[in-house]
Amino acid sequence: VIMDARSFKAAVGNFAKGGGYEDTDHYCNSLFVHLGLENVHTIRDCMEKLSKINNCHSETNVDQWNQHIAASDWLVHMERILRSAARVVQVVSRDKASVVLHCSDGWDRTAQIVSLAMLLLDPFYRTLKGFQVLIEREWIQTGHKFGQRSGTEGGAPLPRKLSPIFAQWIECVWQVWRHHSTAFEFSPKYLIYLVEHVYSCRFTTFLCNSEKEREDMQVRENGPSLWAHINNGGG
Repeated sequence: VIMDARSFKAAVGNFAKGGGYEDTDHYCNSLFVHLGLENVHTIRDCMEKLSKINNCHSETNVDQWNQHIAASDWLVHMERILRSAARVVQVVSRDKASVVLHCSDGWDRTAQIVSLAMLLLDPFYRTLKGFQVLIEREWIQTGHKFGQRSGTEGGAPLPRKLSPIFAQWIECVWQVWRHHSTAFEFSPKYLIYLVEHVYSCRFTTFLCNSEKEREDMQVRENGPSLWAHINNGGG
């Protein structure tokens, strides 16, 4: 099964700009699925709406607050990620088939779906150590642009590059934890701690946009690791 995290319309639009998607004539024994996840710009806009809601929550009652949350579409996008990961799990676990999954670049929506599916499929990734391995491999080493998405790279942040993709994925993990808390070795406090240090720049773990940048700038040689800090009893 070949899964494209984008909608078909978005894939066609990317093709028109020089990108592309698979030619079905070359994969006669495969099933093609478009998952319909929105791009980083849409998710950034949703987060901005949420921020405005939180800033004025004292002036609204609970019903109004819930209406504003629904109107932001944040939960709609959360559901799409969760459903997409569940679909991958179904194909791999029940149908015993392989999955090739991608988006336009491979370091945002792809990372969200693949890492969430792996967390659902393998209990190792729901342990403290396994969760670190999952993030390190599917986010950090794969090239999620933490510096651009969080605005922590040197110089003024580029507004169009900002997007809470990793934080959104962490919330997806929390949603799974809410329903199956005993399947996890860690609590939501651990998840919050990780997100805090994506933005704190206290540790080198989430700095830069790729492994090459981290190697060129020697960030790991010149600062502490979040994983080492946690595993030595910090946090």
